[in-house]
Amino acid sequence: MSSQQIPPPLPHLQRIRELDIIRGIAILGILLLNIKGFAMNSGAYFFPSLYDHFDSLSDKLAWFFSELFFAQKFYPLLAMPFGAGLVLMARATEAAGQAPGPAHYRRMAGLFVIGFIHAYLLWYGDVLTDYAVCGAIAYPFHRRKPRTLLVLAVICLSIAATLWFAIPEANSEFDIEAYRQAGREEVTVYRGRWIDHFELRALNARENQTGGYIVDFEPLGMMFLGMSLLKSGGLGTPQNRGRLRRLAAIACATGWTVTAIGLIYWWLSGFAMMRSCYIMWAWLFFGGIITSLGYLAFIRLWISRHPLPGERTTLECLGRTALSNYLLQSLVACFIFHGQGLGLIGSFGRLGQLIIVPMIWGIQIILTKAWLKYFPQGPLEMLLRRITRGSPRAIT
Repeated sequence: MSSQQIPPPLPHLQRIRELDIIRGIAILGILLLNIKGFAMNSGAYFFPSLYDHFDSLSDKLAWFFSELFFAQKFYPLLAMPFGAGLVLMARATEAAGQAPGPAHYRRMAGLFVIGFIHAYLLWYGDVLTDYAVCGAIAYPFHRRKPRTLLVLAVICLSIAATLWFAIPEANSEFDIEAYRQAGREEVTVYRGRWIDHFELRALNARENQTGGYIVDFEPLGMMFLGMSLLKSGGLGTPQNRGRLRRLAAIACATGWTVTAIGLIYWWLSGFAMMRSCYIMWAWLFFGGIITSLGYLAFIRLWISRHPLPGERTTLECLGRTALSNYLLQSLVACFIFHGQGLGLIGSFGRLGQLIIVPMIWGIQIILTKAWLKYFPQGPLEMLLRRITRGSPRAIT
């Protein structure tokens, strides 16, 4: 493709700088959730009682508050600007006189490949493959009206919620000590060399990709919602701050309450019944969606009260390099916890894990700002753009 055929960079107003800020906050926030996937065995991600460091009150409280404020809140916050970005990219390509479809599907194919490599070579908990599939499904609807997109969002989220109660294992019980022992063996494997835990990581990745059908409908629904909000002006400067403030407060209070009900129910169940755990996660699903909308409203209020300076803020930088930073988190966390690095997996309780998160944030911020002094986008963003349009030039 010649340089004359490459669409021009999007102007700042069209791109909407606020989307980068939302992405930046989401990227930081998801590490508060993902850290347990690096620091513990895979089963403990969903069943906290399968981890040996879960007997103290401090770790139970760390689990409770991290699930209350972070779990299932920041991935929806990441999916909404992803959906909005699909619309903006399509508009930019059309403005250049080209058909946006082929470029979009090349981009999703590239994202899928990056996610696949991430899952099998680095960390099994990858979501990029899910986002690529959902982005491919959502794209044909990018011309639809905001109301239609909102209806599609509700349908997808309703399906996702229903599927929580259709999981066969949800009605069974399990031997917690047997699962704990399997978790200890998994930790031992991950403390070994990278090649030694490749088979286990591949197994976990395959289970995550083929058995995580619930995950597909949730980000798809949030992408539709992001597309709807962009088209209806819901991601621009708020016209009525008072109404938005009330919406933010009500959404957060409602979402936190719903989440707390599920967490308390699971706690009182003794952390042992499979059924009670899935019921807890169903409550977290509903609470997370509602709370993420409250967080989005608070972010918009914050931006409206603090006009953006000419230079990019730290959060904008992180959001602009969200893909690269997502994988950077995995690189740093795998070095800290897996055997190819320090091998500290299984050494920290829930509270200790949360203390490590700001350290990783600091590394991300330093490296991101240094990189953007010389390059317009993150390395993986540039690679994805080359796959999509045949040029690494940034969309700014």
